[in-house]
Amino acid sequence: MPTFNFTIETKPERKPKSNINKTVKLTKVEGIVNITLDGIYKVKVNKLIYDIHKDCYSCKGITNIYKQELDKHLQRILYVRDVGYCEECNPLHYLPFTVGCNVIGDIISINNKEYFYIKKVFLDFSDNKAHDALEFYKNNYKVINQSRINRILNEELNE
Repeated sequence: MPTFNFTIETKPERKPKSNINKTVKLTKVEGIVNITLDGIYKVKVNKLIYDIHKDCYSCKGITNIYKQELDKHLQRILYVRDVGYCEECNPLHYLPFTVGCNVIGDIISINNKEYFYIKKVFLDFSDNKAHDALEFYKNNYKVINQSRINRILNEELNE
């Protein structure tokens, strides 16, 4: 007689890819993803601003990913992927977070530099700080997008 396996796959918690000696300063910290005019993503926690750790830019194993560009109506573009097809994406185009996302993670220190290590991403449409971050992005979209493109081109030329 045939048997069936009814176990449900759970999404694994993000684990660091790099084997760096790090110190965890704070855990379960909530912040908002912001972007600078130079097109660099940051996490704002109250009045403090942190760089996002490089491991957090990976889309591997993440079901909800965001396109880095906005659509023609200046709206965020979210792709929901099947759990079995959560492969790595090009971070120039897709990220597991975007401007205005609420994030929960750890504040870590590596070589006396503090980073925000994202563990969970969600949208809270009633959060005024998230709304303000998204409005800043929309109002400065052309400048930010051009800065991001210029940075990418400069990195390619320097390789």
